[in-house]
Amino acid sequence: MLTQLYNRISIFILTGLLITLTGKISAQQIPNSSFMPETRAFWNPAATAVGNDMITDGFFRMQWIGFEGAPFSGMISFQYPFVSANMSAGVILHYDQTGPVSKVGAKINYAYKIKEFFNRYDQLSLGISANLQMYSFDPAGTKFNDANDIVLSRNRTTGFFPAAGVGCFIYPVQESIAKMFLYRVGHQSAFFRKCIGQ
Repeated sequence: MLTQLYNRISIFILTGLLITLTGKISAQQIPNSSFMPETRAFWNPAATAVGNDMITDGFFRMQWIGFEGAPFSGMISFQYPFVSANMSAGVILHYDQTGPVSKVGAKINYAYKIKEFFNRYDQLSLGISANLQMYSFDPAGTKFNDANDIVLSRNRTTGFFPAAGVGCFIYPVQESIAKMFLYRVGHQSAFFRKCIGQ
C-alpha cells in the first residue's frame, strides 16, 4: 500500500518536472504566432517611431476561417520621429470584430526620447496616448440559445469610449535591460562590500 502511494507520488513529481523542464506544451492545435513586435506602438505609446525612422505598418488577421462570427482584426499606423526635437508622434486606426461585437477606434501617440541613456546607442522613451473607440453590439443574424433575452431583442447598440495610456520603452531592449541589471548588481555588491567594511 505504501509502495503504491510512493510510486504514484514519484510519477506525479517526475511528470511535473518533465513539464517544467521542457518549457513548452502545445495541445490540439498549432501555436499562433504573435504580432506583438509589429504592433508594439499600439500597446505602448513610448514605442512610437523608435530610433530615427518613419514607420508605416499594418496588420490583418482572421482566425477560425470558415466559422461564422470568427475573430477578424486589422490595424494601420503611421509613426514619425521629430529627430531634432527628441520626440515622435503616431496615429493608429484599428478594427476588431468577434461575432456580434465590434470595435472601431483611432489612437494618437506621443513619445519623448531621452537618447544615450546607457551609451550612445540607447534610448529611453516616455509616451502618452489618447484613444477613442466605438463599440457596437448587433444581434441581427446571430443564433442564440435564449431567444427571449431582453438584450437580444434590441436593435444595434453603439457606444463611444475614450481612453488614455502611458508607457516607457528602452531601446535596444535586450542590451539595455542586461546593462541595467549588471549596473544594479554591481551597485549592490559595492554597497554590500561597504557595509561589511571591505
